[in-house]
Amino acid sequence: MNPYEKFAYCKSQDTLAEKLNVERRTYGKWENGTTIPTIDKVADICNVLDCNIDYLLGAEELVGFSPSTIASHYSKISIDIINKAIGDSDYRDFLNHFMHPDNCYALVNSTTLNAWEENLAEDKTGNIQEPLISLITDIFHSYQAFTPLSQYDRASLRTYIISAIPQNKISFTSKKLDESINVCTCLSTNIIK
Repeated sequence: MNPYEKFAYCKSQDTLAEKLNVERRTYGKWENGTTIPTIDKVADICNVLDCNIDYLLGAEELVGFSPSTIASHYSKISIDIINKAIGDSDYRDFLNHFMHPDNCYALVNSTTLNAWEENLAEDKTGNIQEPLISLITDIFHSYQAFTPLSQYDRASLRTYIISAIPQNKISFTSKKLDESINVCTCLSTNIIK
């Protein structure tokens, strides 16, 4: 009996990727270093290849380094975070929960969007009255929906708001004309000046 027969799926990227339940492209990116597998996929690789994680990550080549240093090197996570997680199970549970991609995105989006909404609320909008404030808030929510988080900044928000305000619905006269929003009645005299 051939002792390597159980590793027959290692003959190609296609067969190994299939065994790991990932696309061949994904596995190829891991091999060439373009991306790295998630920790659960690293565990799957270890199970499929019947090896421990130290061996998989090349720990034999890193003699003299602590497991925390090796983990930090390969994961790019701060060694302080790793050491804290090793010593504090509550912290580790928190990290494991919020570092999962589904939970991480939700947390980051929620935190970032809440911070931007608070910033908008504190940034002179307290002096803007209806119906202009509703229009600006709607435009802001559109900005949040269509702008990647990495591109959020005051300049892009201002540009977006200016481009999204329908010019035919805004009036700067002192009297209300038709159905347009009269800016003079929505802003304090100081802001108008």
